[in-house]
Amino acid sequence: MPTQPLDPKTVIQLDGYLEPNAPAIVHRHDAFRKWKDTIEQHEGGYDNFTKGYLKFGFNIGSNGEVVYREWAPNPKEAYLIGDFSEFLFDFFFWPRENITIAECFTSISWLNDFLDDR
Repeated sequence: MPTQPLDPKTVIQLDGYLEPNAPAIVHRHDAFRKWKDTIEQHEGGYDNFTKGYLKFGFNIGSNGEVVYREWAPNPKEAYLIGDFSEFLFDFFFWPRENITIAECFTSISWLNDFLDDR
């Protein structure tokens, strides 16, 4: 349910000294409403939104695969490099354009090999 706009009269009733700042307060409230409504619409509420750690970063999938997700608005390309890939740029590569969430799947075997070498 969308958040109702803030009436400047409400601000002034709470504190008359805020009258010169009422337009700025309403503007900030409108910006807050926009984000609050967006989060509720796309994420299902604040509770789901605050649990992004369950989806983003490295996770083990239901089939034992390693899943990596990164929020990356409009990248031209994205790479995942590190010790595990011997710093090769072609190990994990997302060539798609205009993606918001970059996601890659791989078997867990390379992770086990990497951890065994430590």
